[in-house]
Amino acid sequence: MKKNRICLLAVLLAVAAVSYTRAGKLVRKPAATQWFLYSDGGDDIAFNISEARNAGNYIEAGTDVSDICNGTANLCAVLAQTNNHLPVITQGSTLDNQLVTYFNTGGTSVGGFLREKP
Repeated sequence: MKKNRICLLAVLLAVAAVSYTRAGKLVRKPAATQWFLYSDGGDDIAFNISEARNAGNYIEAGTDVSDICNGTANLCAVLAQTNNHLPVITQGSTLDNQLVTYFNTGGTSVGGFLREKP
């Protein structure tokens, strides 16, 4: 009887371990990222962090924006994870921190997730 309980316990622990491992792999899967051009439907210039954080102010640009975003004047594009063809800009994320720094320094500090336009 004791052997049966031990075997049953071992099987349950094994199933739990496999389930936990598979769930962990799903969570850790990297999300797709791409460039998004800033385009607010007006002057296409983000004047503050609120405008820059608004995912609706961006359009998909693909994997390269170097031909469009090669200046030093205004925010041009962000590299972000995608959700329904919009960038994911979560407060406190690396992208968001770079946007905050960008606007706090008057555009003089551009991180790896940002590009500027002429």
